[in-house]
Amino acid sequence: KIGQTIKFGTAKNTYTPTPETPKKDQSEYKYPLPSGVLKVGSTDKSAIKQLQEALNAVYFKCGPTDGIYGAKTKDAVTRFQKVYLPYEVDGAYGPNTKEKLQAVLKS
Repeated sequence: KIGQTIKFGTAKNTYTPTPETPKKDQSEYKYPLPSGVLKVGSTDKSAIKQLQEALNAVYFKCGPTDGIYGAKTKDAVTRFQKVYLPYEVDGAYGPNTKEKLQAVLKS
């Protein structure tokens, strides 16, 4: 009837969400990504190697992982940005590119 109150009692199997697990440190991932900005002329060989390995892992091939941010690496970053960050295509690796690359690596 209109205005009638229905009582269901108490639920027997209640779901309590567990607190969100903290994010892993960057070094714990299979392909850790460098911080900062990398572009043609950058000299941090280990950071560039990390970037090259990650790009190769997601099939944006940039040639051998030699630690040199040259034309092939710039081309791979540019192609990655055209697919995933179409409004930020500049061929340089920065925080937005890192965030998107990390998401693609996880999936």
